[in-house]
Amino acid sequence: MKKYIVLMFLIICTLCSGQINTTMGNCEVIKVDQIRSFPNSNDMVFYYYSYDGSNWNLFNRTQEQYRQGLIFTVKDDIGGFLSPDDDNVSAYVGPLYIKGEILRNVGSHPNPQLLVDDCEKQIMLTPPNKPIPCDFRRLTTPTQYYYIIPCSPHLAGVPVISKSTCFENHDAKVTFSFDRDLQDKEYFLLNLMTVTTNGIPIPPQVKYVYKDSYLDRKIAFTGLDSGTFYLRYQTFQEGNPTPFSDNNSDQFTIDPVTPLTFSVKADNPRCNNDKVDITIVASGGTPPYFYDDLNGETEIVNQVSQIKRIQFDTADINKTTVIIQQVDLKEYNIKVTDANQCIEY
Repeated sequence: MKKYIVLMFLIICTLCSGQINTTMGNCEVIKVDQIRSFPNSNDMVFYYYSYDGSNWNLFNRTQEQYRQGLIFTVKDDIGGFLSPDDDNVSAYVGPLYIKGEILRNVGSHPNPQLLVDDCEKQIMLTPPNKPIPCDFRRLTTPTQYYYIIPCSPHLAGVPVISKSTCFENHDAKVTFSFDRDLQDKEYFLLNLMTVTTNGIPIPPQVKYVYKDSYLDRKIAFTGLDSGTFYLRYQTFQEGNPTPFSDNNSDQFTIDPVTPLTFSVKADNPRCNNDKVDITIVASGGTPPYFYDDLNGETEIVNQVSQIKRIQFDTADINKTTVIIQQVDLKEYNIKVTDANQCIEY
């Protein structure tokens, strides 16, 4: 058994010798430009991929596309576990070998591979010191090796932001949506980063999210202040310290809440012991606005008795002014709240 394991390592090292060894996510763009096609050239360029370094598959590209070399993603160009046409199937994960090939002087021949094969056979049969009967050649590039790992789920759309409920509360919330489920034993590591204007870093909010708590492909951060942020996220497989990929969201801003303020004005009575009108003007906070019943009338809310809250205008939630008409001449304790029951500070 030990000899067999040593032999396997020797085989793998032989395949990897002289190659570019790197780990890539299956959604990342890979570019190989050891060989490229050129306009008006009689050469033809081909690239191949293999899962084992022995059995090769041809990339479906035109010579025009090969002017930049080979540019591909495993997710789009390498077959999935079951079917490359099934969007629900994960892209290939594991070893991937890439090699290029130039066929010299084949022009636009309909079967350039056969042309080169026939030429190579003729050359092998040509006696020494005799003219070479043809000039078609096959040149191959060194094989490049990649180990393909799954990319992290990607963000789907923009984050959903909820500002703090009140000026001095610290309960802003941001919710991120992603484009796929977590695989078995895969988990998120997320860092919510704060962008500072003075260059002094602020420790990020760190969150680990596992499959059982990854509901509806959404992840939320709560208890936030206003500010500018971005999300850094990646996924890992349990037992594997190599992240699947490292991604950053665009920056986004949680706006501060404007403090709730209000002013009160009472009209002077026309006569002794006459009634007056009280005008309340509110601003800031989150409309609609309410004032507490001036006479202390109560109501039951969620089985709890409290002072009755009266909305400024039930027909217009953005109304900022209310006039309480014909109240008795006496001292009142005016209390104004907004939709989140914030009060003035």
